[in-house]
Amino acid sequence: MKRIHWLIIIPILAAAAYFATKQMRHLGPMQAHPGTGVEEMAMPATAKDGLLWLKSEFKLSDADYDRISNLHDAYLPGCMERCREIARVRRELFALIQENKNVTPELKAKLEESGHQRAECSAMMLAHFYEVAATMPPPAAKRYLEWVTRETLMD
Repeated sequence: MKRIHWLIIIPILAAAAYFATKQMRHLGPMQAHPGTGVEEMAMPATAKDGLLWLKSEFKLSDADYDRISNLHDAYLPGCMERCREIARVRRELFALIQENKNVTPELKAKLEESGHQRAECSAMMLAHFYEVAATMPPPAAKRYLEWVTRETLMD
């Protein structure tokens, strides 16, 4: 009887380990920069239909959805530019880390630049989230803000 337990438990543990490993390797919006091992922001452009989940999840009217889609379209170019700049600074930071054995003034300045860029990006995202929430009915807006800030800013 004990042998049958192991025949069931071992495949279950193996499957769990496989899925856990696969989940841990999933980078989501972060992607490895080829040749450096550095992850960089890679915010994919979202097609207008890519926001349909928002309409469904928060039970938005067609008018609310159209306003949010327009806000998203207006926000995206600046977001993409900020992502490119963050990626550039991260590549430079990674290079400095590889070149040095200690925290140099140049390395410290690059760390500060990276932190400043991330703070600016977070502030711009939060402003966009508030703007999107303002187009939603109050209960949906509250739930949206709780969800989106937890998913993007509270890491």
